[in-house]
Amino acid sequence: MQLIVNGEVREAAENLTLGAFLASCSLPSQMVVVERNGEIVARAKYDRTPLKHGDILEIVQMMAGG
Repeated sequence: MQLIVNGEVREAAENLTLGAFLASCSLPSQMVVVERNGEIVARAKYDRTPLKHGDILEIVQMMAGG
């Protein structure tokens, strides 16, 4: 299926959850904030949020440092 991630078209496997997608991108779920189709997804729901063809994701990765 196709997703739009941070403005770019990405291919992803069918029947994927948001949590599984983040893992496939090597993004630790505790270090990102995700907006799906204009709504923030609660971190606790990443593994229960199914992705669908055409979903628009904005993923912001938090950075540590000073």
